[in-house]
Amino acid sequence: MPSEELVSEIQIRYLSQFNSHAKGYMWKRLGSLLEMNATLDQNGIPDESEKFREVNDNEEDWYPVVHLYFSDDLTIA
Repeated sequence: MPSEELVSEIQIRYLSQFNSHAKGYMWKRLGSLLEMNATLDQNGIPDESEKFREVNDNEEDWYPVVHLYFSDDLTIA
């Protein structure tokens, strides 16, 4: 469950699946840098899927956005 997973664990999965230079990016939400050794919930990104189920809305239509900003750090793959 993403709310229990550290952002650094998400980053590692992102490294292996999508971008071998993922450590060369700043991970931000609403302009604030995410704490990589904290969960999404601890970074102010709560799991709101239960709220969507309560109002009979599709939770997949409302994913929170995390922006990755290239930090000009050419990490080695």
